[in-house]
Amino acid sequence: MKDELKVTVRVRGQGMKGQPARLILKLGENQVEAKDLDFTVDEEQIVPLSFTPLTAGEFELSASIAPREDETVKDNNSVSQRIKVIDSKIKVLYVEQAPRWEFRYLQAVLLRDRRMETKCVLLEGAPSIAAGEGSPYLAKFPATKEELFKYDLVIVGEVDSKTFTPPQLDALNEFVSKFGGAALFIAGRKWMPRAYKDTPVEKMLPVELDMTAEPPQTARAADHARIDAGSRTNPMLHLAPKDDESAEEWKRIPPIYWESRVARAKPAAQVLLVDPDPAKASRFGKMPVVAMQQYGLGQVLYVGTDNTWRWRRNGKLDIYATLWGQVTQRMALAHLLAGRSGRSSPWTNRITTPATR
Repeated sequence: MKDELKVTVRVRGQGMKGQPARLILKLGENQVEAKDLDFTVDEEQIVPLSFTPLTAGEFELSASIAPREDETVKDNNSVSQRIKVIDSKIKVLYVEQAPRWEFRYLQAVLLRDRRMETKCVLLEGAPSIAAGEGSPYLAKFPATKEELFKYDLVIVGEVDSKTFTPPQLDALNEFVSKFGGAALFIAGRKWMPRAYKDTPVEKMLPVELDMTAEPPQTARAADHARIDAGSRTNPMLHLAPKDDESAEEWKRIPPIYWESRVARAKPAAQVLLVDPDPAKASRFGKMPVVAMQQYGLGQVLYVGTDNTWRWRRNGKLDIYATLWGQVTQRMALAHLLAGRSGRSSPWTNRITTPATR
């Protein structure tokens, strides 16, 4: 609640060239935004809108264009969807062994985001960092399920698998599979994901491990990790309202210089980013760098590089903050909505204004 909600409406005007229209956005019975449209050509328009919900609850969010008198069909100029607005923050737990660059920058993004309530476990940090009043650090990983299950998203970075007890790994698995939580694993050059072979984490990962690959510490630099063509519809990866504009932004991102070698994506996984190097491909396709899958009731995302911090700046767009903000919010929302109370979420739909025939 009281966060700006961005709404993207796709509008197609048939036979409307040169004619104006007004798009109205309503939350329940209240108009919250409007925009004048000009149909300069007969093609789809992407109309970005935004508003700030002020009241918690469940509402009908609708977008509409008043029908013209000469339209034969007047009931297809609007579309609606139920949304839930809540007054609660996303709870994130982020665990790292040491303060590597990815941790430093991602932690800063999470702590700056007022939608998040973030706690960090830095295993090689000084014990005193968790002692101060209001510190974002915890002294250790949650010892009980009750402590762990209060979070919506658990991020595990470059952490030695021996750090966790078997019951803790089982609890993490159960948090996702049975309670609908979200887990995000960020690869490292020593432990993640190779050290989790034959553990509950391996079952959760959306990729299959390649234990025959060269040790991560000596792996050669990676080429530019490119977006997979089938993943451009995933809202987590949108860098602009229009798909073609977002694709152009992806072409301009800086390269990554390291990634973890994996065998392939699991059959049910969605591959989001791939390495274009044919030498790393398998008979199943290009090697996945970022992939996600449904795991029981929850979701798991694997990020196979510790180089996304290199995307911090790209002209006017802060890609790093944009992407990680979208990733953490969308991964965590399902648990927040189902387990406690929901949070308003981005919404996209289509309105068609047909010509009179």
